[in-house]
Order: sequence, then structure tokens, then C-alpha cells
Amino acid sequence: AYGLLYALVRGDGGSINAELQWVRRTIACRRPSDARACAHAVAVAGALATDNYRRFFALYGRAPHLSGYIMDHLVHRVRVMALPRLEASYRPRPPAGFVREALGFADDGEAEKFMEERGAGARKNG
Repeated sequence: AYGLLYALVRGDGGSINAELQWVRRTIACRRPSDARACAHAVAVAGALATDNYRRFFALYGRAPHLSGYIMDHLVHRVRVMALPRLEASYRPRPPAGFVREALGFADDGEAEKFMEERGAGARKNG
């Protein structure tokens, strides 16, 4: 499972496919905890492949074992990909509270700072 997540971090398509095949063969053959981690890694790969940032952050919040540490390297990339979609959906600007929840920020201030760095801005207490 860690191999698949690491391939996702590197963005190596060949490695991702090889790891997906290995993980899918392995899921049914291992202990339940291994199967859970493998199924989680496959779900993360699916969320990234479909640009589903909501699913990614839901999976990030319940990453098994040490998977969250590997996923930390994907968080910024997913946030940058998702912000333009949030802006298009919540014109003129998405509320900081919504961005915090949607993109997994710790607080509204962190979400506001992220949006300001990308020229999005935010309404407070939204």
C-alpha cells in the first residue's frame, strides 16, 4: 500500500499501474489490516485519478497506519488543483470556512492565507 501511495507522490504512471496491480492481487491474500491499507491506497489513487478532492481529504482524514505521512506530500497538489473549482462554484469568493472543510485546513486563517497566496481572497466567518 505504501508503494502505491509513494508512486502517486512521484507521479510515475508506470509505477502507479504496477503498484495498483500488485495491491489488487494482494488485498484478498493478506491480514485484514493489510487489506484495509491496500483498499485505502486504491481509493486514494481513484480519488486522484478523478480529481475528487472531497474524497481525497475524507481518505486523508482516516489514513491507516503511516499512510497519512505519505499523503502529506499530496495535500498541497490537491489543494492547488481544487481551489479554482471552488472559486468557480462559489462566486465571487468561496467562504473561508467552506474552504477549510473542503480542503482539510486546520482553521479558517490557514485557509484564508492559502487563498490569498493564490489571489482568491475569502469572506470571513463564511
